[in-house]
Amino acid sequence: MQSSPLFFTKLAADRIGEGLGGFVVEATAALSILVYLAFLWLASRWNQQSSAQGIFYSILTGICVGAGTPLSQRARLGVLFDLDCSVFYIEDAM
Repeated sequence: MQSSPLFFTKLAADRIGEGLGGFVVEATAALSILVYLAFLWLASRWNQQSSAQGIFYSILTGICVGAGTPLSQRARLGVLFDLDCSVFYIEDAM
C-alpha cells in the first residue's frame, strides 16, 4: 500500500482543527527543508541562489499555500483545494 499526503490528510481531518493542523503540516514541511539546507551548508554543497524578486515571489507563494492549507484540512472527503499559486506561475514574466 502506497501512502500519500491525501491519505494522511484524511486521517488527520477528524482529529485536529484545520488551523492547527495546517500549521503543523507547514511547520513540519519547513523543518524538513531547513534540515536539507543545513545538510547542503555543512557538506559544503551549497548551491542555492537568491534575489530580492525571488524572495518576494516566494513570500507570495507562501501566503497562498498558507491560505490553502486550512481549506485542504477542512476537505474531509479528500477534495483538496490547491492554492499553491502554481496557476499564477508565468515563466520569465519580469
